[in-house]
Amino acid sequence: VSEKIPLTQMDDKYDRVLKYCEHEVERILKLFKKQKDEPPLPRNFPPIAGRIKWARSLHSHLDELVKSATSHPVLKTLPTTAELLRRYNIVGNALIAYEAEMKDAWMNQNVWLVDECLSRKLLLICEESGRLKVNLDDRIRLLIREADCLAKMGLPIPVVTRTLLAKRDYFTVVSDSLQILLNQFLGTVRRVKLEVRPLFLPQLVRLSAMLSPGLNSITWTNREWKNFCHNTTEAIKDFDVLVTRCERLLVFRQEELALILKMNRTRFGG
Repeated sequence: VSEKIPLTQMDDKYDRVLKYCEHEVERILKLFKKQKDEPPLPRNFPPIAGRIKWARSLHSHLDELVKSATSHPVLKTLPTTAELLRRYNIVGNALIAYEAEMKDAWMNQNVWLVDECLSRKLLLICEESGRLKVNLDDRIRLLIREADCLAKMGLPIPVVTRTLLAKRDYFTVVSDSLQILLNQFLGTVRRVKLEVRPLFLPQLVRLSAMLSPGLNSITWTNREWKNFCHNTTEAIKDFDVLVTRCERLLVFRQEELALILKMNRTRFGG
């Protein structure tokens, strides 16, 4: 600060330093009051961890500034410094209370919410688009992100959420496996040409029925997801082989027909 204030009189210099510190304390307090309901979250931080990180960054900035003033051999003896320290404590306590509020919201989350999310079926048909999608609730992903960030910040994790964090790889594997399964299913079905689709209707019905357990019975805590993915994937592969053979047969018939037409034109001078 002293480098930014090139004054020759030391008393004036100290006064300017303290006024700068006071201004920063008031600025942080106003900023906190203005943004505390919707603070600017750090990049890639979920809501609760982001709010705590934001409050800590404000506190850290003030802490460094005020401590540098109150530890100075001359500044710490001035009456203005005592007032600065009092204002700093008010702002600091507000930031600490804010962090405590966020911690309470985090620690007192409802267990039933997790149970509800995990009791959902693996797959879902979206009402708006009618498309198949992986049915892992976004709140589970969010809780895992929160737990990961807060654990790295040294904050406590509720037992239920700690279990989710430990199972993070499990949810990733299941979710990715299901998405690959859906991609394969849709890709194979789309390969069936419109003109031959009626011929494939029985096979399409049977293949679609293979998805039924994922839509109606298997939840995110059910170990049957592996058998479901394996059996459905094998059925998709078999159907894909059938589609490939049909495509080749169609190409062969088309080439054969083209050859016959060519021979007829040659024969009859067409």
